[in-house]
Amino acid sequence: MLLGWLLSALILLPLALQFQLEVSRRDFPALNTSDVEYCEISSCGIIEPFGLEIKSLEIVDLEFNAELHFEFVNHKRLSGTREVWLRVRKADGTLLEMAKGPIYLDDKSATLVFSFTGTKEELEDSSIYLGF
Repeated sequence: MLLGWLLSALILLPLALQFQLEVSRRDFPALNTSDVEYCEISSCGIIEPFGLEIKSLEIVDLEFNAELHFEFVNHKRLSGTREVWLRVRKADGTLLEMAKGPIYLDDKSATLVFSFTGTKEELEDSSIYLGF
C-alpha cells in the first residue's frame, strides 16, 4: 500500500510541471507604449520575445477600405490576447497610417486583423511595420 501511495505521488509531479508550463504560456508582457519596437513585415523573422512568425498576410479590398489579415505561427505556444501596433509608410517614407488592434493567440497560431482607410493598391505599394 505504501508503494501505491508513493507511485501516486510521483505521478502528480509531471502533472504539476505541466500545469506550471500552461500558466507560463498565458503570462506574457503587455505592450509598453513608451518603447514599441517595429519590424518591417518582409524582414521580421521570428518576433521575440513572443516567438511569433508571420505565416501569411492577406489584403482584402472592401468597398470603402481595405483589411490586413495576418496569420502567425506561434512557436512559443503562448495563448491570450495582446495589443499590437501597425504603421504604414509610403515608398518615400511618409507616414500613411497608424493603427492598433488585438492579436489573438492560441496554442499553435495567432491572428491579427487591421482596417486600413486606403485601398489595396496603396497597401501593396507601401511598407508595413508591426509594433510589439
